[in-house]
Amino acid sequence: MNTTSKTDVLIVGAGPAGLAAAWWLARCGIDARVVDKKGSKVYKGQADGLMSRTIEILDSMGCGLSQRVNHESYLTYYMDIWTNDDGKLEKNQTVGASEGTVGASPFHASTISQGRIERYIIDAIRDPSSLNPTLPIERGIVAETLQIDQSIAADPNAYPVSVKLRHLPYDEANPTTGATSEAGTSGLGSSNLMGETWESYANRRKEQTGQIETVQAKYVLGCDGAHSWVRSQIGVKMEGSSKESVWGAMDVVPITDFPGIRRGCFIKSSAGGMLIIPRERGLSRVYVPYHEVDTDNHDVDAERFDRSEVTLDKIKAIAQRMFHPYKFDFKICEWWSAYQVGQRVAERSQDVTGRVLLAGDAVHTHSPKVGLGANTSIQDGWNMG
Repeated sequence: MNTTSKTDVLIVGAGPAGLAAAWWLARCGIDARVVDKKGSKVYKGQADGLMSRTIEILDSMGCGLSQRVNHESYLTYYMDIWTNDDGKLEKNQTVGASEGTVGASPFHASTISQGRIERYIIDAIRDPSSLNPTLPIERGIVAETLQIDQSIAADPNAYPVSVKLRHLPYDEANPTTGATSEAGTSGLGSSNLMGETWESYANRRKEQTGQIETVQAKYVLGCDGAHSWVRSQIGVKMEGSSKESVWGAMDVVPITDFPGIRRGCFIKSSAGGMLIIPRERGLSRVYVPYHEVDTDNHDVDAERFDRSEVTLDKIKAIAQRMFHPYKFDFKICEWWSAYQVGQRVAERSQDVTGRVLLAGDAVHTHSPKVGLGANTSIQDGWNMG
């Protein structure tokens, strides 16, 4: 069955950028809707850090969000820089401010899972003080076509953007990759090694499974990740380095004699850099360099790293080599994944009519070493207001 509907703003992608933008729309009472391809919310893994400025934004949203961050997260006051040369691992620098130090922001950088961050923003959207607290956030819906009627795009009251949506059946919206096993929860199902990074945290309308819906919108906001479908529909290209790094990531409860495991650490070695981020509930997020890809060689097959090569055991082995001579092991792995990341920015952030806009990873991508992904995405969505 085919149906047609109208909305002032259609947001494609219910990740940090899409939800931050949706907060403004709900707050101002604007008729809007968020759709996302994935059929389940983010429970584990994904982004894991909030910078001071981002927490200031959450604080501005009200609803006690900054207090919830401080209560649930791990506050990171320091970052230790270690070097591993000739088998000797030594700390040679500490950056950051001491606990209690008055800085430029009243908030310290914190680490907490993306699922909790998105939960905070959704709770703020649903707050009764919003003029549109029931703004729909729906999952299991994929956007398939996007067309812009340029003859009416200049009319502020027109609905020039037409998007065809398909309500997915359960199996298609919930791929088996990512299932929990003895090796922990694999995040490869939502990794961009799969060729897509559609985040999800929303309500699924099961009674509409298989339905085709055409949405007429005044504006469309593409918040659908580094391999953005919306960006491809408006012909916007990414510019930047042709080098891409594949990073392994895992959330574990470490068993180690490494003295800095509960402080933020960056270990530099000839094999690359490893990042250790202390997390809530005794977890540590560990990023290790896995592989490098040259996307400027015009070999399409070589440009996408074979995800079947990635295993938790290989990620663990790389970490153990970089921790040497200290011991590193774990019995609990809550989540693990791998990402192919290049430092790039879109040539522009909207189409020629200004009716389709991009935000978050859809318009800029970063190395996980600098922790900018979710933070800049939230700030992009916030700036839409």
